[in-house]
Amino acid sequence: MRLGSVAGVIGSLPPNRLLGVPLAVLRDPLGRFNLATFFLSLTIYSPILVLYYTGRGLSLFQVLSLEAFMGLATILLEVPTGVVADRIGLKRSVTLGFFFQAVWVGLLALAQEYWQFLAGYAVLGMAISFRSGASEAWIYETLKARGEEHRMSQAHGAFWAASLAGRMTSAVLAALVVREMSEPSFVLALELSAAAMLLGTVLVLTVPNRQTEAELARQRGSLRLVRDGIRLIRAHPALRRIVALSVLADPLPYALLFLFQPYYQLAGTPAALYGLSSAAAAALGALGARSAFGLERRLGALRAFVLANLLPVAGHLAMAGLAGPYLAPLLFLMTYGAMQIRYPLIAALQNRHIASYNRATTISVVSMLEGAHALAMKLVAGYLADIDLRLAFGFLALVPLVAVIRFPLKVEQLESQELSAVEGSDDPRNDD
Repeated sequence: MRLGSVAGVIGSLPPNRLLGVPLAVLRDPLGRFNLATFFLSLTIYSPILVLYYTGRGLSLFQVLSLEAFMGLATILLEVPTGVVADRIGLKRSVTLGFFFQAVWVGLLALAQEYWQFLAGYAVLGMAISFRSGASEAWIYETLKARGEEHRMSQAHGAFWAASLAGRMTSAVLAALVVREMSEPSFVLALELSAAAMLLGTVLVLTVPNRQTEAELARQRGSLRLVRDGIRLIRAHPALRRIVALSVLADPLPYALLFLFQPYYQLAGTPAALYGLSSAAAAALGALGARSAFGLERRLGALRAFVLANLLPVAGHLAMAGLAGPYLAPLLFLMTYGAMQIRYPLIAALQNRHIASYNRATTISVVSMLEGAHALAMKLVAGYLADIDLRLAFGFLALVPLVAVIRFPLKVEQLESQELSAVEGSDDPRNDD
């Protein structure tokens, strides 16, 4: 019955389209990669995951400790997996990330004890690490092979939107699959999600492995790849500022997804709007990510980047000072949607300054810094939220605002090309 409902939804989709994506788009490797990302994001189990854990005997402290452990594992594995991606190939690294995420969901369905769930979250941390830097690097290298690097914000926006669209679709499918709060329903949601992730893995296998200077990456030792990435960030003034803003001005959308629920309670928002807000946030986030390229073309790279960083600041400040039953959802949705604009722009700016041979490694170094910063920010925001929710929103606005003021960018810095600050003997490609 439940599977029939899901099949009915899929069967009602328009012809010549697959899950809303024109079939013609799928002839493009970037289109197939985005569809694979959509399937990876079909986490049908998300709305009931905590209930599944507690049903298996875990306490809420143990549930939260799993998330903390996964975050720590991801931070520790970011750079090693980035090195692996540069040495074995970006496509292989992304494929491993997709596959391990499906394995993680399978382990959740089998786990009974806390240590088994903990082992599963170690696999999830590895899956995220294999994908994070390599996915962004693969997109840029694919565009570079076409001479279309200038379209990075557009391509990354489509990739980011596909992930958010998967999350939005997951909420709908969860309502169809989980009709009753029972373990068989929970396990079915996990199994369907794992199947979708495996389908995404198969789709990734169909894309070409785009990676220039791959031979140089294999010739360099693993530690030298890391050293070169750190040296590039330190030696390149523009990249150093971009990385600082990428880390310190991150608006932390995942923190907002946790805080909007007590914010709604404080504002007296009707309970019916909680679930709708989650789906609407994913939809607006996808729209925000897709709008990044158009915003960049209309305003220019510098103005678009500054605006993308300041809009979430304004949203957090508004949420700190305003609340109302229907105003609260409006502010939450506008803030969350605005947050997603900056990520495609950041990806485009960073990759213009990074060499191909250690692109995944350098991006992973940045991701490690972002992860450590996000972990600290969430802890402080959570502590402040226990005191007063307005303090948490004010804190989440203040740190990015200070970063934007402290690390201003110039137009010429945004237009610099890769390795422009690594010249002569400092360029690793000139090493003996």
